[in-house]
Amino acid sequence: MASKSPIAKSLAKVSSQIDALADEYQAVLKRGLAEGLSPALAEAQALEAVKWGDAVEKITLGGVESAIKISGVTYSGSFVRKTWLNQTFNGVSLSDKIVQSGEAGSKAVSDVITSVMRDAGSWTRRAQKIGETGLIKSDASAQILGLGKDARKAFSASGSPADVAKYQAELKKASAYIQRLKDSDAPTGNLKRAYQRVLNATESGSQNAIDKAISKAVDAKMRYNAQRIARTEGARAWGNATRNEYIDDPDIVAMQYRLSSAHVVPDICNLHTESDLYGLGAGIYPLEKGPDYPFHPGCLCNISPVFVDEVNGKGKFSPAGGDDYLESIPEGKRVAILGKTGAEEWSNGDAKWQDVAKNYNGQSRQVYTPLNPK
Repeated sequence: MASKSPIAKSLAKVSSQIDALADEYQAVLKRGLAEGLSPALAEAQALEAVKWGDAVEKITLGGVESAIKISGVTYSGSFVRKTWLNQTFNGVSLSDKIVQSGEAGSKAVSDVITSVMRDAGSWTRRAQKIGETGLIKSDASAQILGLGKDARKAFSASGSPADVAKYQAELKKASAYIQRLKDSDAPTGNLKRAYQRVLNATESGSQNAIDKAISKAVDAKMRYNAQRIARTEGARAWGNATRNEYIDDPDIVAMQYRLSSAHVVPDICNLHTESDLYGLGAGIYPLEKGPDYPFHPGCLCNISPVFVDEVNGKGKFSPAGGDDYLESIPEGKRVAILGKTGAEEWSNGDAKWQDVAKNYNGQSRQVYTPLNPK
């Protein structure tokens, strides 16, 4: 049965703080570009202005402390900071993860901006040239309409087909109007103003393409990565602290994972919470064994204790429990968990579900330094 995660509000607060940081970073970045800085310099200035790495670390650790507190564990903030920053997952410490993510994300943002500014500049220069030569050419319609190709290239970084369509519609109107002016031998001043309309629309579209590319790059490369780290670490801290509390209670022998009430798309969470892999019941795992929590970035599965009188034995991992579960669910759900190719290979007996399930990380739960030293 799905239930609301006790850390949902805490993680929502973390997300809000990361959003505010990313918005500030983006605003400083745009100001730098408007002042004529190169994308690389503007991006470096923005990083320094908001102290990106330090800010992400502070927000993340704040989320970790909040999550641990929700679990009921007592702690000191300085102890959490010292231990959690040096905790490693897949061989990388949280501190290094934040640094590496920020460096990779900032370079990606700079590269995107460099590319879209180059494309937008080429687009604008082509429009200017058409305006300069159109007065002496008998037919500039094809050239004007050809600007749509430049628009598509400039907007490709932000994926904005609606903006391209709007611009192309303006080009068609402008082209038809210019042709009518030429056919009627209209004064040169009228033609100049008509070509200026094309240039104005192009310059506006170019800036729009740049702005949207920046927003999309910041969202995908900086905001998302920081959100992913901060939310995952908060959930990991809560899961780890909760498990530590269970271990300290002699009446608790296992833990049960349940889907979050916010969970709507089938994924690895369904496999972990709905299958019986240890013969203890659906979603029930020994305290010493089981998958690492959270099961994927953004996971909000709930955790509850299982007491000694609720199960028989300690349980032993059996992949057959996963096979039974996968056979019992609809094909669409199975594909969501295993992937299309993985589902086919599993159905044909060519692969084990453990080898193809997306985000499956085994049953050797990683043990972290206890956050409540005793």
